[in-house]
Amino acid sequence: MDTLIPISDDWRPAETPVTPLEQGDRPAIFILAAIAALNVAIFLYVNVSGFVRQPYSDMFSFIRAEFDYERGGDLLAYLASPHNHQHLVWIRVLSLLDIHAFHGAAVIFTASAVLSVAVAALAISMEIWRAAPVRAVGALAALLSVLLIVSTVNAMDCTQPINTVYAFAFVFTVLAVILFEQAAADPRGRTAVLVVLSLVAALCAVGGSAAGVAVWPVLMFSAVRNPTNRRLFVPVLLVGLVAITVVLLALFDGAADPHAARGLAHVWKMAEYFVVYCGMPWSMIPLLSRVRLGIGLITLAVGAALLWRGAQRDGAAGRLERIGLDLMLFALITAAMAAVGRVDENDAVAVPVRYAIFMTAFQVGLVCLLALEIGERWAAIKRYAVPSVLAVAVILLIQQVMAGSSVLRYAQHVRAEVADFNAGVRRPEMHQLIFPDYGFAQQVQAECARRGLYQ
Repeated sequence: MDTLIPISDDWRPAETPVTPLEQGDRPAIFILAAIAALNVAIFLYVNVSGFVRQPYSDMFSFIRAEFDYERGGDLLAYLASPHNHQHLVWIRVLSLLDIHAFHGAAVIFTASAVLSVAVAALAISMEIWRAAPVRAVGALAALLSVLLIVSTVNAMDCTQPINTVYAFAFVFTVLAVILFEQAAADPRGRTAVLVVLSLVAALCAVGGSAAGVAVWPVLMFSAVRNPTNRRLFVPVLLVGLVAITVVLLALFDGAADPHAARGLAHVWKMAEYFVVYCGMPWSMIPLLSRVRLGIGLITLAVGAALLWRGAQRDGAAGRLERIGLDLMLFALITAAMAAVGRVDENDAVAVPVRYAIFMTAFQVGLVCLLALEIGERWAAIKRYAVPSVLAVAVILLIQQVMAGSSVLRYAQHVRAEVADFNAGVRRPEMHQLIFPDYGFAQQVQAECARRGLYQ
């Protein structure tokens, strides 16, 4: 017998039948749960084994900013101080805590990033479980979302303290989207509270990384697309414009690069960067380098088609569908931002793996949409859907092992290079990893050694 549960979306009836979990569905769910548990164990192992404590690259600037604050700076000025044209508020807070409370152990960065990934996985999986029209589909899709988010690909943003900014932007974006869509038709009279919490989370995403500003056009798009959200457009627009203005002023602070590339070749390079970004993490696998544009174009085509369909549906979209579309749009906006702002970091198109966490939002958004589609046709396609989901889970588990090995190798490489630098070795190729200004890095490292920090 179907179980009736209340649905808050006012386009649906007050109660919608949900197919309960059947006995025959349990084995597949147990298998997927076991794979997810193993996936999480590998993720945690990689984060512990691949953790890099010693400062390098941007970490020198983070530490120096904290030292300058200690010498008589203003707390608000310190928190708002830009780094590479970004306001990394959470990095400032963690640097302060790490040096004063944890004596430069750097563990707080990795622990915070791992917690961010866990919170994002929990929040999305709970939304999928609650909203899927079939309990078995909800369980399978929720577990699949955990596999996608708690990935060793994203461990690159946890094991390296300088990369944790992306995990912070990701989790607050997820929370902002979920809270905003919950506020759209909340039956308990908490709309104002949920909207405020959503806007705060969106501001926190901007404080994680400049990429977090992509959440604001997403919230504006949702407010315009969904009739029940349109009354929320004005507060989103006002706060969003302030956040976007702050980010843009920081990004464009200073003179433009007179040597920046121009012309059609540069536009093509940006387009290629955008497409490769959309295909992450699979477009960055060396064995797939010949088809990486194809992977990105398929991803882009799927996203464009689903977003177009969602825009046409207006109020006919339920909360889980809106969340899925929001996350997909967020990922594509970050791809466009990176294609414009980061394309010239290398001569060839090379998208850093650290950005892959944002494409996780796209993949999980797709899972949200598929959970609804499959749930509506569960009886007809169950015999095909279950083996397909398990096959995808096995592939993701293989990816977990391979990506984890890559993260560990990179961590070993970083530790070796930092050890060589601290021992006085100077090689031209070390500039890119260690720091462009050796003198600056040496000063910070000497101060850390004197205080016994990051040793």
